[in-house]
Amino acid sequence: MEVNVRQKGKYRILDIDGDINEIDNYNVLKEIIQNLIRKGSIFLALNLSNTTFLNSGAVGLFIAMQKKLKALSGELVIVEPPQVILEILKILNIEEAIKIYLSETEFFARIEG
Repeated sequence: MEVNVRQKGKYRILDIDGDINEIDNYNVLKEIIQNLIRKGSIFLALNLSNTTFLNSGAVGLFIAMQKKLKALSGELVIVEPPQVILEILKILNIEEAIKIYLSETEFFARIEG
């Protein structure tokens, strides 16, 4: 798994390339997110367009980080999840806690509008 971070407006976008299915990948992603928060980035977007699998630990991490960011008046969103991941997230009712955007175009329209 590789994670590239880019900036768009007030959001840091984490482009996740690869599956989040091992404890090592989970720990790497957690550390990246925590470092961004420590440096003051409280608006994060996880672009999952190049991710085909995530385990329950990853879902738990997303929820925990959303709670942390919300407490700081920030936000974590998910952008471009592949259909298989979107279905899992919907089954788990993640949309109640984390906003999901089906495309970057939709996400960018929201943050620029």
